Amino acid sequence: MYCPRQAQLARLVAGWDVGPLDDDAARRTGQVIGRAGTSDIVDAFVVEGALRRHDVVITSDPDDIVHIADAIGRRLELDRP
Repeated sequence: MYCPRQAQLARLVAGWDVGPLDDDAARRTGQVIGRAGTSDIVDAFVVEGALRRHDVVITSDPDDIVHIADAIGRRLELDRP
C-alpha cells in the first residue's frame, strides 16, 4: 500500500546520493560500530557517512543516531521529516 506520507518521503529523497556500502565504507562503519559499542550497522553507516560528508541526518527516531555520534565524540546536525 502506498500512502501520501510515502509519496512525500519519495519526493524528499529523490535527489539524495547516499553512496554505496563498499569495502572502504564498510571498514569505516566497522570502526564506528566498534567505538560506539553498537551492533546497528545501518545507523552506524548513516552516522559515518553524514559525519564524513558533513550532511544533515533527517530522522523521526534520532535516539540511536545521537547515541552513536555521542559515543564516538562527534556531533551531528539533525532534522525531522
